[in-house]
This record gives sequence, C-alpha cells and structure tokens, in this order.
Amino acid sequence: MSIAGVVLLTLGLVLVPAQPAHAVAEATATARIHADTNAHRTSNGRAPLVRNAQMDAVAAGWSDVQCRRGEMGHNPQFSQQIPPGWSSAAENVARGYTYDRVVAAWIGSPGHNANLLGNFTHIGIGYCELNGDRYYTQVFARYSGPLPGDGASGGAAVLAIASNGALYRYPGTGAGGFGARQQIGSGWSSMSLVTGVGDMTGDGNRDVVARDARGRLLLYTGTAAGRLAGPIVLGSGWTGMNLLLGPGDFTGDGRPDIVARDNAGRLWLYAGRGGGAIASGVQIGRGWTGMNVIVAPGDVTSDGRADVVARDASGRLWLYPGRGDGRFLAAQQVGHGWQIFNAIVAPGDFSGDGRPDLLARTPSGALLLYTSTASGGWRSGGQVGHGWSGFRLLGPGAA
Repeated sequence: MSIAGVVLLTLGLVLVPAQPAHAVAEATATARIHADTNAHRTSNGRAPLVRNAQMDAVAAGWSDVQCRRGEMGHNPQFSQQIPPGWSSAAENVARGYTYDRVVAAWIGSPGHNANLLGNFTHIGIGYCELNGDRYYTQVFARYSGPLPGDGASGGAAVLAIASNGALYRYPGTGAGGFGARQQIGSGWSSMSLVTGVGDMTGDGNRDVVARDARGRLLLYTGTAAGRLAGPIVLGSGWTGMNLLLGPGDFTGDGRPDIVARDNAGRLWLYAGRGGGAIASGVQIGRGWTGMNVIVAPGDVTSDGRADVVARDASGRLWLYPGRGDGRFLAAQQVGHGWQIFNAIVAPGDFSGDGRPDLLARTPSGALLLYTSTASGGWRSGGQVGHGWSGFRLLGPGAA
C-alpha cells in the first residue's frame, strides 16, 4: 500500500499540566478516549470506529516511546506497523491533557478533528503516563472488512472455560454485543483460579493469570492476535487462596496489579512491577469471607482510580472505591437483589459508553448487561446472550 494514502499530521497537541496528576489505568484512559471519539463521530453522522488489538499495540508502543523520550512526536512507521490492507490511515498525538479532555482538544484542532471524523473503520489507542506527564496516540485506518483482534481492546471481553476445558475469549463489539468467539487455550479444567490482569508485561497485549493444580501462579502473556503464550511461573504456594482478581492499576503507578483472597478472608495486594513480575503480597483487607462475588469492573466512580464491586450473601452489591494507593475507601451499597445470579463478571466497557459494565448470568443461562452510573449504581442494559449455563465465566475478560 502506497504511503500516499496516509494522512499525517505534522503537529500534535501539547498542554503541559500545571502540576502532576495521579496516574490512571491505561484501560480507563483508552476506553474513555474511544467512547468520546465515537460519540463525536455519531453526533456528526459518522459510523463508530472498531478498536483493534493490533492497532492498539502500535498506538501503545508509540505512546511509550514518547514517554521515554519526554517529548511528543509522530510515529514515522505507523502505517507499516498496523495490519496491512488499509486504504487510508492517519495518526493523532497529544501531550499533557487529562484523558477525559484530550478528545475535546483534538476536536478543537481542525487537522486532528478531520482525522476523528475521517472515513475510517478502525482505531488503535495508546496512553502512557510517567511522572505526571501524559502522552496519547490514536491511529486510524480504513479496511474493507473485519480484522483479527477486533473488539479485543480496552477490556471489553469475557473469558469462559467450557466443560471440556477449552478456554474461549468472547470479544465485545463495543456496542453491547459479542463478536466471534476465539479459542485461546485447552486443558484449563485443572486451573482452579483464572483471571484477566491487563498488560503485565508491557508489550501492549493483555495477559491472564491462573493457579494450577500444584498451587503455582502462572502468567499467560497475550499476543497481538488475542491468543496466549507461556506460561511464566510467578510463584508457588498459592493453594491457600480462593480468589484471584485483576483490578488493573490499583496502586496508582501505571502498572496492573493482582489481588487475592485467602481462606481466612484476608485480601492481599501483589503490585505489578513491569515485565511480568509482581511484588510480595501486602494485606489490604480482612473479613471478606462473606462476599461470594468480587469483581474489578474498573473506574466506576470516574476519579481515575480502579474500584472493586462485591456481592454479599444477602444479594446486596457493594462498591469499594479505590484510593489509588492500593487501599479502599469506605464501602457503599449500590444494589440489592443480585442473589438471583449465579455468576457476575466485569467485561470492561461492554456497552461502549466509556464506563465499566457488569454481566450477570441467570440459572437459565441468560446473560444480562448492567451499565454503571456516575453515582456508582447500576442500571439494566437488557439481555445480551443466552446458553451460557455450561461455562465457567471469568473476569475481567481481557486477554
């Protein structure tokens, strides 16, 4: 494909913040940017853009380059790095803006806005924050049809283990539905705990952590095509844990973390250290035995910090807002009557509104969508699936 088909901007947007802000999770920032971009396109009569995992990896990699250099610039090779077969492509970059305002800044710049509203079908989004300095990348392209990795970005997916041990990934479309499922593993019946954990290795792809029958904690690294490689042994002696959770960046350092609950009801935080490594466990809670569901939907409170939601034995739903330093604020009841569900998972932004969602399964196998509100509550988004009774549902689902 000739480079002549590429629309390149020679200038990005720069706003140097007056003071550093706390880091936000990459999934939180990029989901909001995707939602704001598509809202702008929809209001201008343009079709929404599909997020693609391969394009996300290109955008994330370039944001990381800008972070390391400490200066903003364009990627001269992005058009060769995104999937081939495009008929037009473009790139937006920005520095310094908060993640909830950067799209508005692009809209206010004619050249960048032309890309936001361009005749494209797909988008990749990258975000990097280092010492309070924030860098953003959007790559756009037009393709004639769907691509491998469509819907695989931003956490919008469900992981499910079938009765035969096959591990499937069900990507969200970003509009409240599922794309075609993909088998990403086999023999997973022996894994007693499994969860998506975000990009722990820093390669732009989301990973999965599991505990095997020997009590080892294993990291399976994601690939650009949405599959899994590995495993890498993170540790042994995990038989005393009965829950694994991938809350995203719970400590505020820009790296995804792991939370585990032991048989005594204590919560332990294992901070991500980058490169697929984790720190030693630190106790961050006790008395969690009474919670029969604990999920990590993302930033429910819209403060840039990862939160946790739990269901107690009475069917009440509780929100535990994250402080951004590995601890919780006081719990808030945000629902009741949730005892009717036999599984609840956090797929990320499944509805495409820029906010985290929950999926809940009934005993009959129906899958219901619940979207979050600004107050931390949940509202019904209707039924989005059926026939899910035979699966062990896992979350968060990003692979």
